[in-house]
Amino acid sequence: MMVRKIRHSQSRPFDGLIKTPIKNNPGDMKWILLGTGNPFSGYSREKPANLLLAGEKKILIDCGSGVVRRLLMAGIFPSQISHLFFTHHHADHNSGFIDFFCTSGFSREVPKRKEPLHIYGPTNTRQVIGKMQESLEMDLKDRKTFDEDSNKIIYHESMDGLVFNKDNLEINVFTVDHGDFNPSVGFRFSFKNTIIVFSGDTAPCDNIIKYSKNAELLIHESYNAKWIEHTGSIYGKSASKVFKDAKNKHTSTLEAAEIAETSNAKHLVLTHHIPSIAPIFSLERDYISGMSKIYSGKITMGRDLMMFYK
Repeated sequence: MMVRKIRHSQSRPFDGLIKTPIKNNPGDMKWILLGTGNPFSGYSREKPANLLLAGEKKILIDCGSGVVRRLLMAGIFPSQISHLFFTHHHADHNSGFIDFFCTSGFSREVPKRKEPLHIYGPTNTRQVIGKMQESLEMDLKDRKTFDEDSNKIIYHESMDGLVFNKDNLEINVFTVDHGDFNPSVGFRFSFKNTIIVFSGDTAPCDNIIKYSKNAELLIHESYNAKWIEHTGSIYGKSASKVFKDAKNKHTSTLEAAEIAETSNAKHLVLTHHIPSIAPIFSLERDYISGMSKIYSGKITMGRDLMMFYK
């Protein structure tokens, strides 16, 4: 798949409105990285969030803080999102939900959501997101532009199998190994013979290889062991320990290369970088060093607002 960086146009004179909305043709499939950072975030990388465009469908995958700003920069009103998928409920993956739900609920100056918000995720999704929704009751009752009908939430909880099949888009969920943090899942998206797999947060496991077979695009989280060692000299022992603990529940760059090679994925994209190095080519080149000796396909170091398309 081809890659390009989205160059957003600031809206004048009204900040928050979109000057150049993104367009997607009925048969096209696009994946946009909205946030490629980790729980520490950073100046250049927001916390985890992704956007899938499949024909007319606009699907948000994970919802870390900064997601509303990145959606607007990508040319999407939050109210255009009717389907939200969670891989798991670590705070870096769901901390943007309150902002997203409030912002997407307005129906005056921006397009109104045309259906209830469908939320998909593992078996604790209603429990976690439901509490966030309850915390907003006082706020939303005071807002006359909030439409209760179009912002009703319908939950779909599942760990394995087909969870969505409509308008040529099939979505399968599968369990992954996020160490001692459960439940956690990944997703496989299939649209008009194009397959995109999103790993979620996981250590290497059989399911990610199984569901990534012959994928056009494998978007996989990663850590770089050498860069983790650098954190101690820069930030001290306590920070270094946090980063080193990540090895128990995440996938190294070299392991991600092995997964992509074994599954015959055509293009491997790294995201959720640990540590979250600056988007500078020389640093990113060092981050993926050694991967091309293992994996014969294309490797891309993901950046925020990077878009993948045919």
